[in-house]
Amino acid sequence: MWQFPQSHTTRLLVVAGMLFAMSLHTAVAADITEAISAGSNKGVRIELLEVVRSDGIAGNRAPEGMEAVILLTRWENILPKQSVPRAELEGSADRTYGAGELHSGGQSPEPTDMVEVDVAYQVHQPGLHLWLVSGGETYALRRESTGLPNGIGPDDPFAVAHFGEQKEVRFGWFVPIGSQDLELRFLDYDNGRVVVPVAGNAANAALAPARSPVDSGRLQELELAVAGSKFADRWGGTQAPAGWRYLVVELLGKSLEMQAGKPALVYMDPTRYVWAIGDGGFVRYGLRTQEGANNISFTPELPHRQSVAFLVPDKGDAFRIGIRGRNGVLSLRATAADPAPPAAPLTV
Repeated sequence: MWQFPQSHTTRLLVVAGMLFAMSLHTAVAADITEAISAGSNKGVRIELLEVVRSDGIAGNRAPEGMEAVILLTRWENILPKQSVPRAELEGSADRTYGAGELHSGGQSPEPTDMVEVDVAYQVHQPGLHLWLVSGGETYALRRESTGLPNGIGPDDPFAVAHFGEQKEVRFGWFVPIGSQDLELRFLDYDNGRVVVPVAGNAANAALAPARSPVDSGRLQELELAVAGSKFADRWGGTQAPAGWRYLVVELLGKSLEMQAGKPALVYMDPTRYVWAIGDGGFVRYGLRTQEGANNISFTPELPHRQSVAFLVPDKGDAFRIGIRGRNGVLSLRATAADPAPPAAPLTV
């Protein structure tokens, strides 16, 4: 059930061709040079150059009640160059199979010839590390970002190869219309978190308003709350069959998981580990996401909102949901009222 993303990596840049043969995105320099705001860690400096609010990303309209926020950013590699023995770049230090040491009379070899090389700053899956924050919640990088000029999507690896090199890239998110206080948060637990103010009073972006969840609870790896629920006729572009409808439950979850001593995202498959219980005790498992994905994810530090849908009969308005974790099961009310229990215990 639980999966954890690998952190970004830094890699010695021995041969430039080796790096760019990986089809990593490069960015074309833009005319904008002055940063609106910036943040950095030990490996990278991120500057915000432009903020655009729109009704969509690359021609893809935002869902109802949401708007697009598109950021132009500049990434600069600030990892110091590293000294390595030249032999590591050229192959074996002794090409005489030991004869060189024999003819030197057993003396120590000459001091190692050291060479300075660049350390590339690489982000293999930006969607696991780069989040827009507003109202105390994280919002995920959108796949539609790939269609932007110099755009990077959640699964598009990119790198800043050399010390001092800069790249300009665009990212897009959907957030609730009218979101005022925004920050860009880059989670890199190897080199340090980066926070870049985006709009309004960014210091308030991580502050959650007072909430009254329908229900809340905790698994060993995850805090979860039901923020609300509704019924819908369509989900993921599919119309519900006659006599059926979709129950859509809004979950707010924060990962509590640690991996190698560092906070980690948690993924779960709603088609296997999340179910709804209605009147009479019937059970319906969750469906794929609106985009057709099997997994939903929850971030550390701040909660992330996810929608889970279930195909349920069009009669009955009371439901609970169950979530199976690694070491337990959490049962939460999805509606204000609990469903009616079965008329009689099941006997065999």
